[in-house]
Amino acid sequence: MKNKELILFLCAALAVSCGGGGGGGGNSGSPKSYAGTWDGTLYLTQNTCNFDGILDALQVEHLINQSGSRVVIDVPQKTTTYEGTTDGNEGFTVGQEVLNQPVGGGVSCRLTSAIRYRAAGNDIANVDNRQDFDCTNGSTNQSCTVAYSGEMTRKKQ
Repeated sequence: MKNKELILFLCAALAVSCGGGGGGGGNSGSPKSYAGTWDGTLYLTQNTCNFDGILDALQVEHLINQSGSRVVIDVPQKTTTYEGTTDGNEGFTVGQEVLNQPVGGGVSCRLTSAIRYRAAGNDIANVDNRQDFDCTNGSTNQSCTVAYSGEMTRKKQ
């Protein structure tokens, strides 16, 4: 993984997969509603990939649509959509496989991204965003993680 093009490619893939999310109110008879536009700042908490140029903080915005317990997050600045379901009134986790393909030089990489929302109150949520990289070059395998955490707030309509 010392290939400079590979590192640049993975950094670009990381930028596409980053995001944050929300929390919100609801009644006790149905899943809590997270629908709406959320924004906030996520801070770097883990970088075992040792990528250069990883930002210490990310300003993020998400549009969350919800139907019952099904949650879909669109990232307005990116072409990224995450899908998942709520786990009761405590929050939800959404994820996606961002990449799973050869990236050149005999290297094949897989990037998965997961975002966990934990309700912290009406219109506020604690958010964890994790990207896991797994690259193989022949019989050599390298894995690493980049993670961010922070607080998101639902914008008033």
